[in-house]
Amino acid sequence: MPTYYENTSLAKINEAFYASWDATLREVLQETKDVYAGHVEVDQMEGEFKAYRWIGKIDLVEQKVRGEDVPAEDPEFPTRWVYSRKFYKRVLFDTFDEIAMNISAQSPFMKAMAKGVVRLKNDVIHGAFFADVVGGKNRTNTYSLRADTFSITGGGRYIPHDTTNSFAKGGTSSGLTTEKLILARQALTAMHNDPNQVFNLVCSPKQVSDLLREAKAKEHSLQMISDMKTGEMFTYLGFNFLIDHNVSLEANGDLDKDTAIYRCVAFPNDAVLYVSNPKPIFRVDFNTDKAMWQILVAAYMGAIRTDESKVVVIECA
Repeated sequence: MPTYYENTSLAKINEAFYASWDATLREVLQETKDVYAGHVEVDQMEGEFKAYRWIGKIDLVEQKVRGEDVPAEDPEFPTRWVYSRKFYKRVLFDTFDEIAMNISAQSPFMKAMAKGVVRLKNDVIHGAFFADVVGGKNRTNTYSLRADTFSITGGGRYIPHDTTNSFAKGGTSSGLTTEKLILARQALTAMHNDPNQVFNLVCSPKQVSDLLREAKAKEHSLQMISDMKTGEMFTYLGFNFLIDHNVSLEANGDLDKDTAIYRCVAFPNDAVLYVSNPKPIFRVDFNTDKAMWQILVAAYMGAIRTDESKVVVIECA
C-alpha cells in the first residue's frame, strides 16, 4: 500500500468519500431494506428547518347563496415545519493510510455507514407517525395525533386491541385480524382518503403470524404464505405490508395502559414527508487531542405527518 500522506490533500480525500457514497448506497440498498422507499413523500433540504405549505388536505366549501362572501383562509396557517435532526459518527484511525483504504465504495467502513443511514431513515419516518408537528406562520401551533378510539369528529385515530365493529372498546382482545384491516380501510376512507388506492401497513412479523393463524383457523386462502417466501413486501386485503423493527411489543402500551400491544400504522403514500441532506457530510482531519486521524460523518434528516387524517393506528395484542 503506498503512502498517501505526502501526496494527497485532505480536500481530495473528503471529495473522494463523497464520490464513492452514491455507489456504496446503491449497492447496500440491494441487500438492506429501505422499508419506506416509495411509500412516503421525499424532499431535500439544507439548514436547520424548512416550512411546507398546503401539504395536507384541502376541502372546498360550497357556495349555497348567490353573491355570498367566499370564506377566506390565511395562506400562512396551513404550514408545517420540518426540523433537521443531526446524526453523526466519528471513527479514529492510527494512520492516514488506513483512512485512504476505506474510501472505496466496497470498503467495510462505507458499507456499514450506508446501512446505518438507511436504518436511521426508517427510524425517523416511523417516529413521525406519532410525534407532534410544529405548524403555523410563527411556529406556535402544534398538530398531534390524538390517542383515542377512532372518531372523525372527536379526532381519535386509534383502533383498540379489543375493538368492536364500531371502533369502540369492549370487544375481544386480539392481534391483527381481517376485521381490523377492514376497519382501518373504513377509517381512512371516512377521512376522505382515496378509497381505490392500496394503503400501507407497517407492522412486525408477529402481525403476519396473526393473519396466518386466522387464515388457517377459518380456512381462508393462504396465498400470502407464498408471497412471504421471498422476504419482500407483499399486498393483502388492499394493504402493502411493510415490516419494520420499530414495531415492537410495548408494555401497557394500549389506550387503557393495561395491556402489552404492538402499534401498527395504516397510511397512504402521502401521509409522511421525509427530508434529508442530499448526502452525509464527510470530514477527514487529524485529532490533536487523540493524536490520531479521524473520519467524522454527519447525516441530517427529519420527517413529519402531512395530515392527521392520513394515519390510523391499529393496536394488536
